[in-house]
Amino acid sequence: MDFRLLLLRLLLLLDLLYMAAGLARPPQLQDAHRPSSDSFSRCGSYKPSKANKEASQQLFAAENVAAGGAQTSAQSASLTVNVYVHIIDGEDEAIPQEFVSEQLSVINSNFGPCGIAFNLVGVTHTVNPAWFYVTMDSREEADMKAALRQGGYGDLNIYFAHLQQGMLGWCPFPEPDPTAEDRIMDGCVVSYLYGPGGEAPYNMGRTLTHELGHWFNLYHTFQGGCNGGGDGVDDTPAQASAVYGCPAAAPDSCPDSPGVDPVHNYMGYSDDQCMTEFTQGQMSRMLRSYALFRAGR
Repeated sequence: MDFRLLLLRLLLLLDLLYMAAGLARPPQLQDAHRPSSDSFSRCGSYKPSKANKEASQQLFAAENVAAGGAQTSAQSASLTVNVYVHIIDGEDEAIPQEFVSEQLSVINSNFGPCGIAFNLVGVTHTVNPAWFYVTMDSREEADMKAALRQGGYGDLNIYFAHLQQGMLGWCPFPEPDPTAEDRIMDGCVVSYLYGPGGEAPYNMGRTLTHELGHWFNLYHTFQGGCNGGGDGVDDTPAQASAVYGCPAAAPDSCPDSPGVDPVHNYMGYSDDQCMTEFTQGQMSRMLRSYALFRAGR
């Protein structure tokens, strides 16, 4: 049996033992934030781990010391990330091949101003109904990623499937010292139903853009609400909670802080048509985080 698959199955067995003993598994996931219809979860992102938070705080502090350089580094830097795409199909539902090229075009356009490009290295195609209807943090997700993941920690793996629980996608944050499990579970899972040409209002491929922000170590714009350091990026205005839809006038949910809610930011929960930008600080954060957490690993 493949060692990675065996490792994941042992970890899942430990989860079952925790449950049998009446012990709670250590919290890993953010609560799903749903629109008012309660029919979607815009992002099922993992919570940043303690190790990620500690390493990120050091990174944030370094950025604050060299704030001038941070604003220009994204404009002058260049990064190409190798991408492995995994198409998961059910028995009677197929994801069209052209979907991949359309989605890659979207993320290359969205991340182009950041100095980040994505190079498609390989595509796998798997027919597996259990994986097609995968749920977050499940045995099926672990089995799928253990079987399919390719490349190193600096390579991006994307899994397109149907998904359950009303989720549009999820993606883990980088770890400063990734374990074998971290490496296997790394990679973004996205519903193809809400990619380019999919179901409105999430039909422009920007769900993956949002999830990739997490892969590059960006938090939600509403992280921490109006208090504290928020998402840790100085030029991202504080935001009390997620904003859905595409408001004509951005609300100001944190009136005691500069700026209005960043409803056009890719790291919020707005409709795809409303998501149009990363800030300069976010651009710098992604490049610095990749160099610190992923490059050469």
